[in-house]
Amino acid sequence: MKIIRFCISFALVVMALTTVNCANQNKSPSALRRVHFDYDSASMRGDMRNLMDGNANYLKKYRASKVTIEGHCDERGTNEYNYALGARRAEVAKSYLVTQGVSPSRLGTVSFGEDRPLKTGAGESVWYMNRRAEFMKK
Repeated sequence: MKIIRFCISFALVVMALTTVNCANQNKSPSALRRVHFDYDSASMRGDMRNLMDGNANYLKKYRASKVTIEGHCDERGTNEYNYALGARRAEVAKSYLVTQGVSPSRLGTVSFGEDRPLKTGAGESVWYMNRRAEFMKK
């Protein structure tokens, strides 16, 4: 019986530590986080502003860091349209960072349109993941 209680206690401690580590990873100030966009939109979503603020704080803390902002789209729409939309998304993300005090000389943009999906398939959950801006350190 003592062994069973010990195993259960040990498992609970491991689960608690894992949960704390995962929570800390998601809130890590050392990582630039991707942001997502609504369908056919380059407007910054309200629920993405905290992530963008975290990205701005990281870039203000690490002033030597330079970043390329990649604009991405889901596969709906023509290639030409998606390249233009991806460019607008990257520019919106850049503008947000600049308004938060990040020097524009440290930020570049590029559009990949629909060419580099995070997920393949169809449906809103897949499309949502692909409608994004990524922040790549140079």
